[in-house]
Amino acid sequence: EQLREYFPLPNVFSGLFKLSENLFNIRIVERQNVEIWQPAVKYYDVFDNSAGGGVSPIAGFYIDCYSKENKFGKNNGWMVSIRNRNPSAQLTPLCALIFNFTEPLQGTPYLLNFDDLNMVFKTFGSALQHLLTKAPYTDLAGLSNIEWDASQVAGDVMCNFLDNPAILKELSKHYTTNEAISDEVLQKIHLLKTSLAGYNLCQELYMADLDIELHQSDAFWLDVVKKLWPVYQCMPLDKKDAHPCSLTEIFSGDWGAAQFSHLYSKVIAADISSEFADKSQAEISTTGQRFKETFLALGGTVPTAEVFRRFRGRDPSVEALLKSLNILNKTQTTGDL
Repeated sequence: EQLREYFPLPNVFSGLFKLSENLFNIRIVERQNVEIWQPAVKYYDVFDNSAGGGVSPIAGFYIDCYSKENKFGKNNGWMVSIRNRNPSAQLTPLCALIFNFTEPLQGTPYLLNFDDLNMVFKTFGSALQHLLTKAPYTDLAGLSNIEWDASQVAGDVMCNFLDNPAILKELSKHYTTNEAISDEVLQKIHLLKTSLAGYNLCQELYMADLDIELHQSDAFWLDVVKKLWPVYQCMPLDKKDAHPCSLTEIFSGDWGAAQFSHLYSKVIAADISSEFADKSQAEISTTGQRFKETFLALGGTVPTAEVFRRFRGRDPSVEALLKSLNILNKTQTTGDL
């Protein structure tokens, strides 16, 4: 909770926009006097500096940060597509970023905890894939026609930049003293990702396998759970545990038989992010441009497997994800696991 004091919402957005501009050679400019649905909403134009000098906006997006009523559960974020790119009709991409943060008291900015920070970055990553697409057809532009396996890749890549202490320091500013977060705290923040990482990874693998098995098997759900639980979990199953009965995301949401997509997107994103690691600013900009021209630009015009090969020169590997979670030791290889 103490981390919240260093991540006021306006500063986070300012740092996120600056990071995106440096990575992808774009400009994000707020436009005034735009028709909006309530006073706190803001509108931004996106200019591509590498396309005709960035004279005309190539896309635009709204940001609505605060919930109005009937808020429940944790903070969430959504990228809502309003208009896909359509060159023949001279239509540029348009979307809205919707968050359900509680509106702060007057004069005090909303303060993000670390989960909120990840959620904002992930939502904006999805927006970038919608906004920077160059696909020539509406039905293939942005996130349209993207396989479930890769539906969250751009968002997860943006989240992975939060593993970089320098970027975190750029985002941080104490809301009263304007001090940046200390190096000691920055080192501890990484523990939020690596603590119990093996257990959490096994839980994700279990949920992905359970989802597929429940959809393709005629067996009673409890028998399916009893078969799969020992494969992934080190603790015994409690006899009163009926967790499949509350898997609303699978049974009444959009992720039926697609739960594996969350984890597979992380695998692809971690491999992409490893390409940015330990590089100079010039090299990072070059890599960012390559990511922009592949994952952000191509949309559903090319299968994701081929998009990844164009970016990385090979097929994805799980090794980068395991390293980022501090699970894979230097002496291990993936063949030992």
